[in-house]
Amino acid sequence: MIIMLISDNKLVSITEINRNFSKIAKSTKESKEPIIIMKNNKPDMVLIDYELFKKMVSLYNKENAIKTANDIMDEYVDVFKELAK
Repeated sequence: MIIMLISDNKLVSITEINRNFSKIAKSTKESKEPIIIMKNNKPDMVLIDYELFKKMVSLYNKENAIKTANDIMDEYVDVFKELAK
């Protein structure tokens, strides 16, 4: 599971994004901190730096690969035990 901590001061309304996207995007890129975009006072999207996004995707893929390997090992535990003899 990937956990991303986002501070409360990184909440921006969709209206604010529409008005000041370049400024907000620049701030996000410089700070490397995600911004939650709110719509109707509810979280709707997240704006993140691309390098952070790539790291998150990489971690997600690794976690899924490990989970898949563990699932296979659990499913075929008897076979692995037999092979280990």
